[in-house]
Amino acid sequence: VMKSPVITSDTSFSNDLPIIVYDSLVIKEGATLTLPAGTTLCIHNYADINVHGNLRIEGTADKPVIIRGNRMDRLFSYLPYDRLEKQWSGIRVFDSCTDLTIDHADIHSGSYGIYATDVKGKIKITNTSIHNFAWDGLSLANCDALIANCQITNCGGDCVSIFGGKQEFYYCTIAQFYPWAADRGNAITASNAIGGTIDCIIEKADFYNCLITGYANDEVMGDFGNQDYLNIHFFNSLVNTDISDPTYFTECTGDSKDAEIRHEKHFRTIDTGTYYYDFHLDSLSRAIGIASPTYSALYPLDKDGKKRSDKPSVGCYEYVEKK
Repeated sequence: VMKSPVITSDTSFSNDLPIIVYDSLVIKEGATLTLPAGTTLCIHNYADINVHGNLRIEGTADKPVIIRGNRMDRLFSYLPYDRLEKQWSGIRVFDSCTDLTIDHADIHSGSYGIYATDVKGKIKITNTSIHNFAWDGLSLANCDALIANCQITNCGGDCVSIFGGKQEFYYCTIAQFYPWAADRGNAITASNAIGGTIDCIIEKADFYNCLITGYANDEVMGDFGNQDYLNIHFFNSLVNTDISDPTYFTECTGDSKDAEIRHEKHFRTIDTGTYYYDFHLDSLSRAIGIASPTYSALYPLDKDGKKRSDKPSVGCYEYVEKK
């Protein structure tokens, strides 16, 4: 058990037993906290992780790093508290951070996921799930970020929000099936302005081989701010929006409301009764086999560590037959 832990020098947590964190975990500027494979942080209600220094999460496919709330009981017999939002706060990354590297993490069921603002170093998040948050899942303001093989799903705000900066997304599943309110945000919101007034020009926001969908008929929203152009582009992706403008879409497939298999039907399980979700692809999904193999050279394995086929699927999970 840790109460109001403050990291002032380079530190690596033990992965022997789950660690319960009361109040907030603070990483001071200049210090690096490393979470090795198999670490579990169980964070108390309203507590968060404040990254003024650096955070390195070094999970593996077999031993992910888990960040979750600390309630182990159930609201109902079929509903663990771990499937409810707002069990803890979230991860906030400040402008003094120079290294945010996250690999194979499962971050879920808080108030917000990862909020990063003016981070000096390049953010790298790979093979990670950010799921079930009351506000935004991943919010990047004036950041340089690489996001690959990630599942970012079910957020009361936007699953991904981008304000300025440079971002590349490869093989990500970004799906907006937030169950707790009908006025949920979008799968993706990209903007050249913060609050509609502060300029923060997007240098680029590119999405390659991604699966972007949700309940709405349009899950991608853009705000040009004071500019004539929004520098966002989708390549070889399945996108739940109008993909007719070649300015923004190259060899993409629309997740049309007229298609028989669309939205939640791409996935194995979207269970709004028990709030259980499995975002692996169902056998009938149109996401199977439509990705460009060009980017498989960069990411030959999917989020689970499975080899991608010669005709890969879009999103973070390569389709494999369910046994």
